[in-house]
Amino acid sequence: MGKLNELDPNDWSDVVEFCKSVGIKPSAIYKLAAQKLVSKTESSTIEIGILVHDKLELNKRKKTPLKPRSVILGLTKEIRKISGKKLVSDEQVYFNGYKALGRTPGFLLWDKDERKRFGY
Repeated sequence: MGKLNELDPNDWSDVVEFCKSVGIKPSAIYKLAAQKLVSKTESSTIEIGILVHDKLELNKRKKTPLKPRSVILGLTKEIRKISGKKLVSDEQVYFNGYKALGRTPGFLLWDKDERKRFGY
């Protein structure tokens, strides 16, 4: 086996050879990569993101739409209920709703059938 920089990371046989040379199993590499690529977003965060997205879309259709901050703050009661956290100030509610919108996968925001499939 050559030097580490001579290995092709896209070639599975090179990865297996490297694992053998250092004494680890290829499955350990796979498990490590799988753990790093898992989404850690909670379901409550996704629910809040979907709620905020839907309200913002409805707001766009109005004759005189509100600012996004006003729409999110209008959902204060629902956001507090879903999150289960004690969100005291408007800033905390807005931050929670805005961040949840950013963390929600895009396909769940646009596709209603996928929401049903995932239970949202």
